[in-house]
Amino acid sequence: SKIALMGLVIFGQLFVGARDSARSIPPALLDTVRSLGFGRAGIRRRALVPATLPALLSSLRISLGTAIAVLFLSETFASMDGLGWYIMDAWSRVDYPDMYAAIMAVYNLGILMVFLLGSALYIGWVVLFLKRRRELDYKRFQQSAANQSNVVQLVTGMQEIKLNGCEKQKRWEWERIQIKL
Repeated sequence: SKIALMGLVIFGQLFVGARDSARSIPPALLDTVRSLGFGRAGIRRRALVPATLPALLSSLRISLGTAIAVLFLSETFASMDGLGWYIMDAWSRVDYPDMYAAIMAVYNLGILMVFLLGSALYIGWVVLFLKRRRELDYKRFQQSAANQSNVVQLVTGMQEIKLNGCEKQKRWEWERIQIKL
């Protein structure tokens, strides 16, 4: 029952945060993505997700604190175990050191949750985009290598290019490589 209550609270906060951030997207942005020829999935991927992600992650961070508060309240009033019950029991026994120790345990639980969430998001970010970055780095290296070999070829074969009358062809080839870069 405690987990279900926390899940409902977190879901509500995330839902409201996602709804509000999606409503705040300027229609011009959606029209721009639509005019580029993207369908519904492309609009979600290129406009909705990047625009709503910061607000959604902020809502998730805030909802972690709310979840811990809800956990405390549900343990206080609806169960006979847990840190919330222990805090209230220590308070009723006037055992303040135990009460403050339990409060610090709840605080440390909150800090741990924020740390774990941040670490999971960081690892997810790295895993998702590391492959794409590797592909882009490989493509950029290939283009730079083609440009370098073309420059070396132009410098070493300048007399041959002039004798054969293919300056325009070599210049156009070099310009095509520059456009790719």
